[in-house]
Amino acid sequence: MVTMALYTALGRVAGLAWDDDELDAQRPTLTVRRSYQGPPKNEASAATIDLHAELAALMRLWQAQSTSEWIFPCATGGARKRMSGKDRKILLAAAARAGIKKHVTPHVFRHSVGTWLYANTRDPKAVQRFMRHAAIKTTMEINVKDERLIHEQVNTLRPVGPRKQLRSVP
Repeated sequence: MVTMALYTALGRVAGLAWDDDELDAQRPTLTVRRSYQGPPKNEASAATIDLHAELAALMRLWQAQSTSEWIFPCATGGARKRMSGKDRKILLAAAARAGIKKHVTPHVFRHSVGTWLYANTRDPKAVQRFMRHAAIKTTMEINVKDERLIHEQVNTLRPVGPRKQLRSVP
């Protein structure tokens, strides 16, 4: 779930079904047709998303082991509404190891991806399209605010590999 949230900037990955993806196509995609809360909020939310090759490969492996119509089924086999307690513990432990004190959910990763994209492109329209926001105002309110809040915090995290310093927010 976390990998999908990071690669796609989807905040609600629960409720996705295997018939939403085209993993074996020349260009693997995922079409957002529903979430556990019902249909997408707007046309922008319902977009077809190109899948990164690494995510498509992971999803193929996951699908080969799956016995459910849902990508992330709950214990009873139906559509999952949220992360399981076990998944949440794994995510919180990983966040703690990384020095992240904020409450972490897949939706937090959505904000992180948008903030990172804005910090590296300074192209609000590209971020809007990637995040599937209907209004540019939403993109700017979330991602610019988040970037300002996390700018100093990012450089205090323990490195897990090579990293570069974020540039200052204008």
